[in-house]
Amino acid sequence: MDIKKLGSYMAGTTPVQQNRPVRPEEQAVQVPKNLEAQETEDRVQFSREALELARQRVMMDREEIRTEKVEALRQKILDGTYTVDPKKIAARMLDEII
Repeated sequence: MDIKKLGSYMAGTTPVQQNRPVRPEEQAVQVPKNLEAQETEDRVQFSREALELARQRVMMDREEIRTEKVEALRQKILDGTYTVDPKKIAARMLDEII
């Protein structure tokens, strides 16, 4: 076994510097002006087909509600429980005229 003196063993290496940063300082990265944060707003644009499908869906929902309402009124008429308020009818007629 060959044992070397510590002094001669470390003779070929560079001495350790005290208080030296482990990593070199990072240089500031320049961000191109076109990538800098700018005030922008997000926008969404729907195709004509998507808008038409949305309109059709709304109309179908309305038709279903209307159908349910008509069926409920029809049942009230058949049961004899449907009553007409002449004052409400007159008020609505006047609202449409005026």
